[in-house]
Amino acid sequence: MGRAARNCRFGMKFSGGPSAAQSNRHIDQLKEMFMHRRHFITLAIAVSAVPWVSLSAANAAERDIFSTASFEAAQQRGARILVDISASWCPTCKAQKPIVDKLAEQPSNKDLVIFAVDFDSQQSVVRQLRAQSQSTLIAFRGKAETARSVGDTDPDSIAALVQSTLAK
Repeated sequence: MGRAARNCRFGMKFSGGPSAAQSNRHIDQLKEMFMHRRHFITLAIAVSAVPWVSLSAANAAERDIFSTASFEAAQQRGARILVDISASWCPTCKAQKPIVDKLAEQPSNKDLVIFAVDFDSQQSVVRQLRAQSQSTLIAFRGKAETARSVGDTDPDSIAALVQSTLAK
């Protein structure tokens, strides 16, 4: 028996609801409405996040892979510099990374320049900086070395090392 018309127990016909085609059309309209709503919500979230992303990027320290030319240019302009000598296989380096990342995001360190040195592939730089091992952090203010640490994973002492670059 079809859905459009049914006999009730008294023999009278009545409309029992929409036909299958009408139901499918209604379901398609609802799906389309929810899809548009989902796209709108996704777009609204993305647009609302833009100021936060650009604000945090504007307050973050400058990060660079070490090159002698960039390092010397930063020294010449008297920049606050942190050299991070690390190796991909080093567990201490992996523990230092989130600490350095957090310090780099602080607005007070937006003028800090962080140079990454790969211990394995940049051995000439490691020797130039007189580093003996990976997990070495070296702080500079211009050409003057202000502090150095090896194997340190204490957030407070790494913060103090970065703060040493503020001294003129």
